[in-house]
Amino acid sequence: MPEYARSTPKADSLPLAGGRKAALQRLHAIDPVRYAKTRNGLDGDATRLSAYLRHGCLSLAECRDHALQNHKRHQVEKFINELGWRDFYQRVWDHVGDKVWKDLEPWKTGHGPGDYADELPEDILNAETGVDWVDHFARELHETGYLHNHARMWIAAYVVHARRVKWQAGAEWFLEHLLDGDEASNSLSWQWVASTFSHKPYIANRGNVVKYSGDRFDTHAKNDPTDKSYEQLNDDYFTNGEGGDGQNVNWKVDVEPSQQTTSGDVALVWDDALRETNPALEATGGKGVFMWNANGWTDKRKTFVDQCLAELPGVEVVDELPNAKLVTLRSPDPAHKKLVEQHHIAVIDDEPFAAIDGVVDLKRFSRYWNKAKKVV
Repeated sequence: MPEYARSTPKADSLPLAGGRKAALQRLHAIDPVRYAKTRNGLDGDATRLSAYLRHGCLSLAECRDHALQNHKRHQVEKFINELGWRDFYQRVWDHVGDKVWKDLEPWKTGHGPGDYADELPEDILNAETGVDWVDHFARELHETGYLHNHARMWIAAYVVHARRVKWQAGAEWFLEHLLDGDEASNSLSWQWVASTFSHKPYIANRGNVVKYSGDRFDTHAKNDPTDKSYEQLNDDYFTNGEGGDGQNVNWKVDVEPSQQTTSGDVALVWDDALRETNPALEATGGKGVFMWNANGWTDKRKTFVDQCLAELPGVEVVDELPNAKLVTLRSPDPAHKKLVEQHHIAVIDDEPFAAIDGVVDLKRFSRYWNKAKKVV
């Protein structure tokens, strides 16, 4: 038996039910107008689609199409723009591979990598910092496997800048607990906050946390080191200049033509393609195999994926790939790419979110989006 054989899903153990049926219900319930106006607040209309997109219960293209088919274009621009961030991060991961875990650019904080601790302090892991909002969100992360995007940015800024811990330590912590955790969106978002994949570091102060958190926290707190102005925090955290070296990356990428195939006896289903409309599964009549790639995942995450797999009765959980003609959906995951190369697996592309032709500049989201928005 595989280490994580399919189990009976426990629907009441998760804040989100796994699987495509639940994903479609959530997609159809989205109000893009309210989303655009309220998404920054913890009580706003966040879509909570991220776990379904991460595990392929939904594709970016079908979320885009659903929005455009049911609403006027100006109503869904912000929603589609946010989908673009995931597409952007996936493209960067596909391009740089495991380098997403290294500083892609020099720090813009005036400090070098050696000035930051390698490990996350125990008081953060145990939600015992004494800073009310930090401990609140640390507990929420552990208990639910979910955090609002704004809360993720605040926590990352506190970890990296207030406590001067390397972003990799925080990214590993999030990746372990988040239902939607993937190496691209997670690592690159932490790098964006840290300044190793952005023009400048992102700062969180208490005023901003309180503003977007409803009535969860008091306006001021004596034991909160972030209860200062942005100017004061900037002076506390940073010095002049840049620290350390970034990766030597050519950010201008020539987009390759998509690969299509209709042949294959069995589909290799990766953990980012868990839906029956996965083109590789469609090419094999629903027959597929799934191999766990779940190092460090929590039980909540495994249960979520189990629920996704329960909707794919033709997919068998295996330890080893069968001796058959395999086909799989393209993935930017280096582990998936390694299997494809080793076993000569045929690759089929999903419908693209942004069918960009020619060269795309992945140095910044804005450069990517200037080209992507014309075809989205």
